[in-house]
Amino acid sequence: MKIPLFTYAVLLLAACTNPPSKQEDPNSWTVNEYNKDGLRIDITNHQMENFSVHISRNNDSLTLDLNALHIPFKTPEVSWVNKEFVCISTWWSGPFARNLFIPLGKQLKAYIYIDKDIEWTDSTTNNVLYVDTVLNDQVHLVLENLKSRKKNLISYPLNPERPLDTYYDSLQLTKNKLTIWTAGKSSLFILKQ
Repeated sequence: MKIPLFTYAVLLLAACTNPPSKQEDPNSWTVNEYNKDGLRIDITNHQMENFSVHISRNNDSLTLDLNALHIPFKTPEVSWVNKEFVCISTWWSGPFARNLFIPLGKQLKAYIYIDKDIEWTDSTTNNVLYVDTVLNDQVHLVLENLKSRKKNLISYPLNPERPLDTYYDSLQLTKNKLTIWTAGKSSLFILKQ
C-alpha cells in the first residue's frame, strides 16, 4: 500500500515542477511547411485566432505575427521557395488572394507584403502580377519584380459582362510579354526589362 502512495507523490511532485509547455495547448499547433538545405519554415496556428510564420536558417531566424502586421490570413501555406525568396500564400480566395514574400539575403530580417489582389507569382523570375486599381472602366495591373522592385504598369478596358471580381478570361505571361484575353479579344503588352 505504501509503494503506490509513494509513486503517486513522486508523480504529483514531478507535475508541479514541470509545467506544461506552450506547445501542449490543444488549440494551437505548428506545422513544418518546408525543411531543406538548412532552411526551415514553420507556421503556427495560435488558438484558431492568429497565425505566425517562423523561418530559420543556420543561426538566423525571423518570426512574423500576421495579426500584429495586419496581414489578412485564411490558411497560410508555403507556395514556393527559391534561392532568393520564400512565397507564402496567406489568403488564396479570388480577389482576396494575398502573398507574403521573404527575401533570403544574408540576414532574415525583412519581408514584402503587397496588399493587392495577387493574380500570379513566378518562382523563376521573382515576378508578381497584381491588380492595382479598377477606375473608369479600366483595369490597372502591375507586374513587379521582387528583387529589383521595378514595375511594369499595364492597363486595359474592363469587360462589363464579367463578374466584378474577375478582370480577364485568361492570361499568359512570358519573360518579355503579357497576353490578356477578355471579351474574346487578346491584348499584348511588351514588358520592360
